[in-house]
Amino acid sequence: MADETAPGLPPHVQQWRWTCNIYGKPDGCGSGSGDDLDDCKGRFKSAWATLRAGLTDADIALAFEMRRS
Repeated sequence: MADETAPGLPPHVQQWRWTCNIYGKPDGCGSGSGDDLDDCKGRFKSAWATLRAGLTDADIALAFEMRRS
């Protein structure tokens, strides 16, 4: 997800946040902040590429199964 501002933060703090996770992988690939939506999208894509490279077909099948239940 890379489409939400962080509520309640002072104006001088980066307001945009991103999170990357997959069912069954509690550590996911992290989260962070960015200057704007496009910055967060770029950071998310990089983090997702790292996470995706380590996933097997079985990991993905399990994530879909867990999501349905």
